[in-house]
Amino acid sequence: MIYVHMKKLLPPVMAALLLASCGNNTLGTSEGAVSQEVTVTLGTSDTVQTSEAATVTEEVTEQTTTMPQLEFEDTPQNAYTRLTMSFQSTGKTVYPDDYGGVYSYGKNLFVAITEKEPSEYYTSLLSEYTCVRYQTVAHSMNELTAIGEKAKEVLDPDFGVKEVFIDVPNNRAAVSITNGDPRSAQDYIKTLEDVGFTLNEVEISMADTEE
Repeated sequence: MIYVHMKKLLPPVMAALLLASCGNNTLGTSEGAVSQEVTVTLGTSDTVQTSEAATVTEEVTEQTTTMPQLEFEDTPQNAYTRLTMSFQSTGKTVYPDDYGGVYSYGKNLFVAITEKEPSEYYTSLLSEYTCVRYQTVAHSMNELTAIGEKAKEVLDPDFGVKEVFIDVPNNRAAVSITNGDPRSAQDYIKTLEDVGFTLNEVEISMADTEE
């Protein structure tokens, strides 16, 4: 199972612990095939980065980011690295709109997408990997990131949100709280109107109190 760590308040998935080599099964798209939970720590910092605009009088040469060459190995780890490297753009992680996350299960690497079939973006990168499977999901990583942000905004004043997660296999956001209990937090959400998410899209749990 992969543990994927995200940067503060919602940039994104980086690192992973992936399992062994590939199998030769046919592609699967069933969401119910995986019961293990993977969470992604986003952090709770409210720091907002800003940039200043400057007037440039000299000619500017546009710089492009070239993805480093990765030696091919038909393994989940290699496929994961190749996929996530493709999201890097000028020092930032930018997800495609249909990307729902990635995780390993058994000897396969599952790539979650919001479309029924993978686009050329994925097939051109990963077609050589026999361990890659595509799973159709309802929400993209960008959507789940926004849901997690909104859940934190709603719950933090009364329940003290410690962390925001993305549960990739179950395709939902998740938050851990330090005050009250998950049932009380769910009941509180039910009293609100137009919160921007449903309880099916957010899992609430108690934060780990250990330092």
